[in-house]
Amino acid sequence: MHPFIKQVIPHVLAIVSFIIFCSIYFYPQYQSKMLSQSDTNHWRGFSQESIEYGKKENRQILWTNAIFIGMPTIFVSLDHPSSLKFIQEASNLFFSRPSSLFLSFLICAYILFIVLKIPPLLSVFGALAIGFTTNNIILLEAGHNTKLVVLSYSSLIVLGFLMTLRKNYIWGGIVLALGLALNINGNHIQMTYYLALCMLIGVIAYTVHFAMSKEWKHLGICALVFFLSAGMAILSNTSKLWTSYELAQETMRGKPVLTNSTGNGVSNSEQQDGLDWDYAMSWSNGLMDVAALMIPGVVGGGSGERVGSGSTTYTALRRGGVPLHKGDSYMLPLYWGALPFTSGPIYAGAIVSFLFILSLFIIKGPLKWWLGLSVLLTILLSLGKNFEPFQRLFFDYFPLFNKFRTPNSVLSITVLLMPILAFIGLWNILNGSLTKDQIKKGLIWTGGITGGLCLFFMLAPSAGFFSFQGSSDAQLAQSTIYDLIIEDRKHWMRSDAFRSLAFIALVFGLILFYMKNKISKTYFILIFGSLTIWDMMQVNLRYLQPGDFTTKASIETFYEERPVDRQILSMEPHRGAYRVLDLSVNTFNSSRSSYLHNTVGGYHAAKLQRVQDIIDHHISRNNAGVLNMLNTKYIITQDEQLSVNPDALGNAWLVTNIISVKTPEEEIQALNTLDTRNTAVVLDQEFDYYVGNFNPDGFGNIELTHYIPDHWTYTFRSQSEQFAVFSESWYGSGGLKAYIDGIEVPFVRANYVLRGLRIPAGEHTIEFKFLPTSYIQGLKISQASSLLLICILLGFSIYSLYLYFQNMKMEPKPHQVEERQSVKRKKPGYRKK
Repeated sequence: MHPFIKQVIPHVLAIVSFIIFCSIYFYPQYQSKMLSQSDTNHWRGFSQESIEYGKKENRQILWTNAIFIGMPTIFVSLDHPSSLKFIQEASNLFFSRPSSLFLSFLICAYILFIVLKIPPLLSVFGALAIGFTTNNIILLEAGHNTKLVVLSYSSLIVLGFLMTLRKNYIWGGIVLALGLALNINGNHIQMTYYLALCMLIGVIAYTVHFAMSKEWKHLGICALVFFLSAGMAILSNTSKLWTSYELAQETMRGKPVLTNSTGNGVSNSEQQDGLDWDYAMSWSNGLMDVAALMIPGVVGGGSGERVGSGSTTYTALRRGGVPLHKGDSYMLPLYWGALPFTSGPIYAGAIVSFLFILSLFIIKGPLKWWLGLSVLLTILLSLGKNFEPFQRLFFDYFPLFNKFRTPNSVLSITVLLMPILAFIGLWNILNGSLTKDQIKKGLIWTGGITGGLCLFFMLAPSAGFFSFQGSSDAQLAQSTIYDLIIEDRKHWMRSDAFRSLAFIALVFGLILFYMKNKISKTYFILIFGSLTIWDMMQVNLRYLQPGDFTTKASIETFYEERPVDRQILSMEPHRGAYRVLDLSVNTFNSSRSSYLHNTVGGYHAAKLQRVQDIIDHHISRNNAGVLNMLNTKYIITQDEQLSVNPDALGNAWLVTNIISVKTPEEEIQALNTLDTRNTAVVLDQEFDYYVGNFNPDGFGNIELTHYIPDHWTYTFRSQSEQFAVFSESWYGSGGLKAYIDGIEVPFVRANYVLRGLRIPAGEHTIEFKFLPTSYIQGLKISQASSLLLICILLGFSIYSLYLYFQNMKMEPKPHQVEERQSVKRKKPGYRKK
């Protein structure tokens, strides 16, 4: 067998094993079944309009009016085509979701371990430990697909960083650039940011290490490689980063609009540059939540935990004749931690947690300090408001940090880094680089720490250390089964603490057996790997089972037309002609209505800042004038009845009066009493006194004649100059352009959140187009840079293979080596002769 094929076979088998593993766990997807993911369902609602019109126009639609009066599609459905897409598809072997998400996770993690010289079999189990953490399963169930994509390529970033530090500068730089480019392209900047903080710790740790040995030249080369790799990755994502930056300035995460109290009792969330502290800290872990890294049910697991016949509540409900939720289980609110609610724990694994702590004792050098301190940092950051002094340091002083919410999500990075150090430490035990005394000492300390914690939580329910009452139990406490749920919470802590202790004891004993030469390395890896998979999958199946998949048809029912929807659609020519206020759903947290109609509400985590202000100050107070100016033609009541609003002002109208104000506060307060039909309010000085002393008479006609979500066309007729207000959202970060008869003209913001335009007398065609330079020009830079990166990758790969085969040709064959050694042994005899 050719040596090259012999070397490749283990890696092919590893990939085949990943395919088999994913195919078994996600087998319903091959039966044309799907997961009903909440975030994906929301996405389908608010992206439907842009997707629908994109097919009609055969191009990208850059604006949507489906949610919140309108916004760019940058965070909605905008595609940024580049050469990176092919690499993404290749990394998941061109499979479909959800298998594809996990295959890229597994392959990237496997490459990391292999390059770190960990044997293929152990690398397979290491990859599975990273890819199938419970956190990833819960992210999948919730529909956080972009977060999974970003996390899956994080292993390549770690690998490129380490390769560069180990003086493999070219490959290290290429892998780092590619990993970072794919990571950014996944479009979850929060996860990229958290990983960057951890990489900064790595830079500091290795800088100190190399500075102590005075390797200044090496440090300089590494710094250059890191800079070039980051630059290439950023350029490859120019359109995504540039457009995201622009939109962020207009959203709740940007600079404030209202800087003073409005005096009307409404709290203003825009008092600072970034998110409001309370809003950003809503999902802050408590210390008990962190303990779930090792003991999954320590705080009850999830807010809807699947329980069976071992539960006291289950028994009581069955006796009471309550129908089962699904299969042979109930979904009970067992979670009682510090979060408002959660789908499940961020569980790293009992075995991985044990090995991670063990590695902190037995590994020496900067790698331990980097990964160990990074895990500590992410855990402390996850505490959010529950460790406020530390969190404030980052929230107030670190750039961009206050743009992100849900501090507990940083643990997604924690459960990525912990297995890396854990498996490196395990391999140090297996490869003989540590003495038995070093290993024993580490085992004693680690066994004491992890075993002690498990024992404490096993005994805690009986000792009365915790109340087992959650912060969200107010309504639940009124239930007749509340006491039973408390008992189940105690049972969950006790049983899972015992479970984790059992896995820790098994691995502890397995390592001792290996040290005493009672088991071979191969058998050790097979047994250890099986235990690790058993540990993870047993918990994963609590949150995602084959029965959770459903048919596409059943998912589609979520967006089926209701009778009230059919009423509206039968009266309108297209969705751009009206807006709906749907009170039968969670108006500002559901995009169900947005699937069929353009709505005043909707769902998106990055609403435009001014829209949020209008919601807080006016829509939530049922200001009829504001609803009219937003063209709210239809209101769906809580019982799904239709109420037609005859006073809706349409897509555009001409006003007879313009009020000029001096501050944004005056601008939004004016809407309290404004006759929106006849009067507009403008912050005139912001637009170089565009309005001035202009006094229109309102005589004339303007109407929408052609609608595309990012291109509005109106016809106008009047014998005198007029001022028109358009019922479309203002966007101040560039790209929104107005045209009269094809000539671009300036326009202003009217009524705090809409668009206003002076139109000369006569008959004119008026257009608004959204043409952001950040996307149009940024896309060209992205495509060129990503193509260059791929060419560098392919070129150097081909060159490396060429050198590999050349070296193989030059190496002597085994029989030639024996002949040469034989000649060498005979030479002294020849000399004597």
